Amino acid sequence: GKDKSLIIGDHKNTAQFHREYVSWQVSILDYFARKLGREKINGKLLNWKGAKKFYCFHYDPKTGDMKVYELQKIDDEEIEKLIECEYKGEIYQRKELVIDPSLEEEYLIIEERMSALENELKSLQTTRDTLREQLLKLFEQQGIKSWESPNKKILVTYVAPIDKITVDSKKLKEKFAPIYIECQKITHTKAQLRVKVRENEEDED
Repeated sequence: GKDKSLIIGDHKNTAQFHREYVSWQVSILDYFARKLGREKINGKLLNWKGAKKFYCFHYDPKTGDMKVYELQKIDDEEIEKLIECEYKGEIYQRKELVIDPSLEEEYLIIEERMSALENELKSLQTTRDTLREQLLKLFEQQGIKSWESPNKKILVTYVAPIDKITVDSKKLKEKFAPIYIECQKITHTKAQLRVKVRENEEDED
């Protein structure tokens, strides 16, 4: 660096820049370089004291344009944990999610916008259901089967009540456990995220 501090980086020309992947690469390289004793690299003592800044120099494979990304150093503790897991044949897991700032910003904006729209939709649905109940009473009182809005965009049809037969799965399981178990099937679902958006709490006076 300009202040003569050490930096370390890697040059990439992949189609996409993978921040987490490159962060691990340069951090592990820095880690092992610091662990070298009197071993020589290309005939010279490296005497690496550790980098202060970590970078990726990413070249667009189509245009050749370079973009410089500063990386977050992976702590030695995490690197040693990875090495230990590799030695034991275990799967390594980060203690917390590592996310690109641009992805984080875009994702949070979308989640907050979706939450606001969903809350608005719930309010509209409540009002709509109340109005539909009033409309239903008018249909029944007047014996009307269908009604069309003046602009012809909405057609409302009266559906008479019916009795449906359903199965009480809880009672079936209690009284006929063998049959219940025999009729069970396994359904595989894909991985997904469950998201809860917390509402802003206003301070009470």
